[in-house]
Amino acid sequence: MQQAAIKFAANSSPGERSQLSGARLINAIVEKLGTEQMIVKRAPGLRRYSNSSGSYSHCRGIIEVNDSNALVVYNEYVESISIASGSPVNDVRGFLPGSDLVTLAKNNATNPDIVCVSPDNGPYVLTTTGEPAEYPDSDVGRPNSVCFLDGYFFFTYRTGQCIASGLNTTDINPLDSVVMESNSGGIYRGVAFNESLYLCGPDGMEQWVNNANPTGFPFSRSAVISSGIIGTNAIAGFESGFTKTLIYVGTTNMVYQLNGVTPIRISTHDVERDIQNTADKSTIRCFVSMNNGHAFVTIKTDTWAWVFDMLTTSWQERKTYGSQTWRAEQSAYVFGDWLLGDADNGKLYRLDNNTYSEDDNPLVWDVTSLPVDDFPQRTTVARVDFSLAAGTGQADGATDQVIDPSVWISWSDDSGATYGAPVERKLGQQGEYGNRIYVNRCGRTRALGRQWNIKVSDPVFAGIQGGVMQDTVQALF
Repeated sequence: MQQAAIKFAANSSPGERSQLSGARLINAIVEKLGTEQMIVKRAPGLRRYSNSSGSYSHCRGIIEVNDSNALVVYNEYVESISIASGSPVNDVRGFLPGSDLVTLAKNNATNPDIVCVSPDNGPYVLTTTGEPAEYPDSDVGRPNSVCFLDGYFFFTYRTGQCIASGLNTTDINPLDSVVMESNSGGIYRGVAFNESLYLCGPDGMEQWVNNANPTGFPFSRSAVISSGIIGTNAIAGFESGFTKTLIYVGTTNMVYQLNGVTPIRISTHDVERDIQNTADKSTIRCFVSMNNGHAFVTIKTDTWAWVFDMLTTSWQERKTYGSQTWRAEQSAYVFGDWLLGDADNGKLYRLDNNTYSEDDNPLVWDVTSLPVDDFPQRTTVARVDFSLAAGTGQADGATDQVIDPSVWISWSDDSGATYGAPVERKLGQQGEYGNRIYVNRCGRTRALGRQWNIKVSDPVFAGIQGGVMQDTVQALF
């Protein structure tokens, strides 16, 4: 009897051409089981948290103000969220022009000042009770980002200038400024990270530390980093509540993780190919989230989305049903958990590993195996067995898809260029944990090896450890 193991990988590898693809993981994550085994399971779903009370769309930024209040910037408008009554309540605060992504920061004043910078429309001050107002000190000019550290707002400018505010105030002294002098590329973004200020431009970055300078700019330059960022929103990992690891998309079309002041490449060729092929690099944006021990960094455009899982140092693809990218847009740690916005509407979500959908859309778990190339060529695959999580139906489910869920299995013999019609198998109703998931009479293999594709769209737990294909019809599990 001839057998061959069906294996899955931790990284998704769609390849430059479909006929050169490797394993793929779409809407999936990987977790280790002990030291030898790995399970590929469905990524956390999106559970609706609240919705815009003004029916506004496209989340541009989120900030927590205090333990019971937050602010969300949508296209043209700002809303507050309050949980003072227990459940979240959204209220319209007022007009804030634009549709570009914004940066947000608050200081340590008794009544914190909350600053929002729209690169296209300038700086504003927000509150949870009133309308947005133009920044009160005109000396601030037109910055492209804002961050906060050690009592100061830091405003950056494309010209390479950075201005510090007064201590826990919005007052600006134009003399309290520096110019990024290590290169001539200017500044895209300033971020506060690990007690340092990072001024980030296309040609490099500078690290500045607080030396409590008595006059002028309060920080002094500490280090120069030769690698630059590709755009204003192409950096993440500095956010409050995250695991504090700075990750950014560089002008080299690679993704880097900063180790001290040394950039370490973490992207794969597939990720880099999507970055390289993006005509407008300014549309590349990053945001972070965490769930069940996984620290996720999402890098996306309007045509693709990659998620780097820092727990497993692996890359997976994320796609919303009917789209080539992920609907999630921007994030913040709010009220003790991660809150994610939506690119197209005013909904806000929590990541939830017990939610198997994206609000009212299916979350299609779509995984493809590595090519099985150690099975004899031109040999009939009499049977294939998969070690899929069985009995995942829910007896109290609202639909047949929840009560008696299905998995769809298809295969390719041309390195993923084409797949045959999928075969439906039942995962098993609740309690049917011994349910075997297999397919008989799967045709003959070819020289390029066989790949298997597994899809589950029904809203139940989905996970796989592997499988076995063989040339005789004999149960293995």
